[in-house]
Amino acid sequence: MSNHSMIWRLKTWAIELSEFEITYIPRTSIKVQALADFIVKCAARVLEEVSGPREDYVKEIPRWKLYVDEASNEKGSTAGILIEGPEGEMFEYTLRFSFKATNNQVEHEAMVTGLQISQVLKIQ
Repeated sequence: MSNHSMIWRLKTWAIELSEFEITYIPRTSIKVQALADFIVKCAARVLEEVSGPREDYVKEIPRWKLYVDEASNEKGSTAGILIEGPEGEMFEYTLRFSFKATNNQVEHEAMVTGLQISQVLKIQ
């Protein structure tokens, strides 16, 4: 905001737009856990519609776990992914991102990548 012409233009626009009572509401970010919970809830509904009550299929499907750890600083962004199988199988992956990002963005990218890896490994 050190450019005086830019400040003048912003003030002009603010005055012009003030008659319309426009308010700015910042968009809240989605937390990765909320996204993961949403995916699980939707998947449970779909499976329930297809295969009946939830108790029937939960016992039959082996449970896999996806763990994500992220780090982001001025040197770059990295993430670690650990996929653990029901019989103790472990798949470990390390990611290095070529773009600057916040911890939340890196965590989201790592979760999506972990889901894509699970799909390639045919984990259900």
